[in-house]
Amino acid sequence: MLSLLLVAILASLPNANAQTTSISDLKYPSQASGGMDPITVEANVSYQGAISDYSLIVGIVDPNTSPQQVVPGIPTATPDPCRNQLALAALCLMNPQSPSGSEHLEFKIGGILDKVHNPGPWNLEIRAIMLDSANNEIANSTSKMPFTIMLAPLSLTVVAPAQANVTVDGQSQPQSPVTLAVVAGQHNVTVSDFADFGNGTRLRFDHWTDGFQAPNRTILVGFDVVYEAIYVPQQRLVIIGGVNASRTEWYDNGAIARIVVPPTAPMNGLLGLLGGKLHFQGWYEDGILVSELPNDTITMKRPHTLTVQWQADLTTPIEILAPIVILGIAFAYFAIKRAGATGRTRASSRPRRKRRTRISRPRVNRSTKTR
Repeated sequence: MLSLLLVAILASLPNANAQTTSISDLKYPSQASGGMDPITVEANVSYQGAISDYSLIVGIVDPNTSPQQVVPGIPTATPDPCRNQLALAALCLMNPQSPSGSEHLEFKIGGILDKVHNPGPWNLEIRAIMLDSANNEIANSTSKMPFTIMLAPLSLTVVAPAQANVTVDGQSQPQSPVTLAVVAGQHNVTVSDFADFGNGTRLRFDHWTDGFQAPNRTILVGFDVVYEAIYVPQQRLVIIGGVNASRTEWYDNGAIARIVVPPTAPMNGLLGLLGGKLHFQGWYEDGILVSELPNDTITMKRPHTLTVQWQADLTTPIEILAPIVILGIAFAYFAIKRAGATGRTRASSRPRRKRRTRISRPRVNRSTKTR
């Protein structure tokens, strides 16, 4: 209860000139980071007219809050120590040991002790008051001194390859490295899983320099920080003419890739159903034989495109189809022959038409006249 009373008394001090207290040698940084580091404020407070049961209260108030409040912090004082130990309050209660004297006070405010303040001016006041044994204000004992600390934004830098995509708090960023001014607190940072060069080579995200393994992470920013994403190069392996289909695989640079196809594979379609086979002949790259082994390895120091060459084996389909073809030809032959014989029989059975004989008549000489 006493601590709460002290806070209320100090926050409600009138704007009066001090008579029995005086603040001097106020020291504070004109600019400070708005991060997790507490800010140090120092001052000397002189007093006079104190008696043995008087109390001296000194604290730092934020005049922009409503109602005005003592800011969070940790106080220390010499030669008379702070008698109250109010947790995280920039408020010190002392019992002067002499009628007059001077106390040196130091306050740790802001940072991890306080809430997050936006970048910009932070207007504060240091106030002092003398109380009697009944905690009543001694007339004309108040004093105050305003001051302003300019809070600067924090710097968040994300380092990644130029080809990688970087997103901070949901916003895509330009080419890495990215440096942003942020407020203290949590921020989400994401880098792409891969950075493709477009020529059969790419980079694969591996880890952050602090050991974090996922490309998406939430960072608690309390200081100027740099986070670097580590990528490893990868090479592309393209297999053309595989048993099932062509395929593409990626391997870390220098890794050993196993290239495997069966020595013999069935052909596709009807020929495969009839027993047609493909026999492996070799692995080729750019027309050059790389390996004659169906099960082999290749070191991925660069991109590779391998083509599988096969030899078709139609022995079984021919053995199956040959009798069928022969029977088909024979059937067609006899069908044609039978059709021809049937045609001749029909032609011979038709009745022949009689040929008409033309009778010639004697010619009459029209020039002879009958008398």
